[in-house]
Amino acid sequence: MVATGDRVGDGGRELALLGAWGPLLVWVRLALNLKGLSYEYVEVDLASKSDLLLAANPVHRKIPVLLHAGKPICESMLIVE
Repeated sequence: MVATGDRVGDGGRELALLGAWGPLLVWVRLALNLKGLSYEYVEVDLASKSDLLLAANPVHRKIPVLLHAGKPICESMLIVE
């Protein structure tokens, strides 16, 4: 979880992963861990989508989303690559 003072998505963290439990998230987390990348995981409540998720993926409003220095990568296949 993210503390309220953290600046996820605006360059405060190098990598942040927005997601909720599911097979795509497990696949993305496994790939990031196998690549040795450190990231912050941010749990997203799908019932009430956060402003961070809506700003990161305004078109589809879906997860997972990887934020790299504040820039979103919204497709799980792209994240894994």
